[in-house]
Amino acid sequence: NQYLAFAGRPDYLEHDLAYGAIYVLWETAQTVFKIHFGVVLLACLPAEEALARLPLVHSGARAGAVMGGLALLLAGPLGTPQLLLGAMLCCLAAAALVGGLAIPTREPADTPASAEGGFWRSLAQGCRETLSSSLLRSIVAATALLVIARHGLRYLYSATLATSFGETELAASFGVFVAGASVVTGLLQAFITPKLLSGAGLTATNLAYGLLVAPTFACGWLLPPLWGAALARLV
Repeated sequence: NQYLAFAGRPDYLEHDLAYGAIYVLWETAQTVFKIHFGVVLLACLPAEEALARLPLVHSGARAGAVMGGLALLLAGPLGTPQLLLGAMLCCLAAAALVGGLAIPTREPADTPASAEGGFWRSLAQGCRETLSSSLLRSIVAATALLVIARHGLRYLYSATLATSFGETELAASFGVFVAGASVVTGLLQAFITPKLLSGAGLTATNLAYGLLVAPTFACGWLLPPLWGAALARLV
């Protein structure tokens, strides 16, 4: 909202670019973190238990969203910059905690030694192997499209809400919404999603999500703004 309001005004151009750069950096870091988080979980969990346990572990994010949503109620007395600072400190504390933990992993399969030549040679070899595999190329393309779709939906509902409410009012009302929605989605992830994955399968579940994205964007433009934002947030 600030970006649109300040666009074209020279006195705000420097701050404008800084906000955009910080947003891109934050969203990129969050995406990379989530991908690595999933990889570590798959390395720690036995293959036969991964589908059943992954949703339960990820429901922890919903608990954090409940706490974060309720914290937004403090936007009035504290101000949103202080809440952003608190979020940054929580991220740093979590990084320090995880960095100090020993993460158990399954024993890797025997593979030829690849440490010879150091990091860069290993990286180049990995890139060549990735480009030579049609499966890995498809995964890379699908992951990129997934990230674009998720961020597109996030922008759709965020921009709509930002133009419908003032900053403090938005923080408080959106915080209550996030807290309530996170309770519901946490229960779904803990009790429904494992059964869905074991019943319909991972492929069918991913396909259903992909098929929902395009109609959601269309509904975002056709429905009243707040209804479209709610649908985008739901998906």
